[in-house]
Amino acid sequence: MKKQNLTWRIQDLVDERKSINPKPQYQRTEVWTLSRKQKLVDSIIKGFDLPKFYLRRFEDHPSGYIFEVTDGQQRMRAIWDFVDNIYKLGETKIGDVKLNGLTFSELSQEIRDIILNFELSFSEIYDATEPEINELFARLQQGVILNPAELRNAIPSILGAELKKLLSNPFFASSKIVDKRFKHQEYLDHAAALFFYQNNKDLKAKAMSELYVQLSEEDAVDEVKELVAKLKASLDILNKVNAQIPGYFRNKWAFVDVMNFISKKIEKGEKINVKNLSASFKKFEDDRKNHTSKPQILLDKDGGSFDPELYKYINAFNKDGAIKTNIDRRLQVLDAKLLL
Repeated sequence: MKKQNLTWRIQDLVDERKSINPKPQYQRTEVWTLSRKQKLVDSIIKGFDLPKFYLRRFEDHPSGYIFEVTDGQQRMRAIWDFVDNIYKLGETKIGDVKLNGLTFSELSQEIRDIILNFELSFSEIYDATEPEINELFARLQQGVILNPAELRNAIPSILGAELKKLLSNPFFASSKIVDKRFKHQEYLDHAAALFFYQNNKDLKAKAMSELYVQLSEEDAVDEVKELVAKLKASLDILNKVNAQIPGYFRNKWAFVDVMNFISKKIEKGEKINVKNLSASFKKFEDDRKNHTSKPQILLDKDGGSFDPELYKYINAFNKDGAIKTNIDRRLQVLDAKLLL
């Protein structure tokens, strides 16, 4: 891996926008708040130094991009969005002139020039391998709070690459699961760890990271293919169920539990009637939501809602849902409640 240090003006960053891929696979989704973006622009107007940006350069990339962002994505997006008038300044002034609530185009030409001529420090990376870039990204994030899915996303892994392809399954586009900070990947990682470890490990972040590392090398290709095939088979059926009852799998454990249920039925060679499964899960999930705040009612034989199995599921769902004994307990209940 080689690098060279460069200085770009913000005008250069704007001009090169179409040549920069701001979201390679290891990067986080956009997470900065409006307030944080406004403070960044305020720092630029006041002439404060910004941390260095890291760009990886390609000589001939199939995507057509010349650069991809290794570090600085959030700052870069904040700058582009302000220049595009997507948000307004917060409490900002230059000298005695208040700029509160102004967009970029509403600023005077003098202040726009101050912003566009502001100098940014860049480190341009070239002749780098994918593992080197992933390791560089991970090291640059030390001290930055990344969630577990974002950390796993930065691990160079055969499994990780294949799971990213699986995220194109139409289920995720129609699931109503908001894909913020790799939430789609988070859900799929849970199912992958459950399937691979056959529920012999709690579904904690540690287990999922261990899975990414364990299936990171070329000699794991066959294991990865087998695991991805199982996941795809369950996802394809879940997609059909979701089409019948859209939005019923926004909750992580609902997704994991039904994926687990479907996978077990496939392993046993049982035929799955999507219409029956959809209707029975909809009723079950509605009942769970209606009783989740006061599940003890389900143990009252005289109260009209007696359902000890649902009580068992809710307890295993609401508290320590990732514990393997609770995952087993919920599967037992679904086996008893869901129709095929």
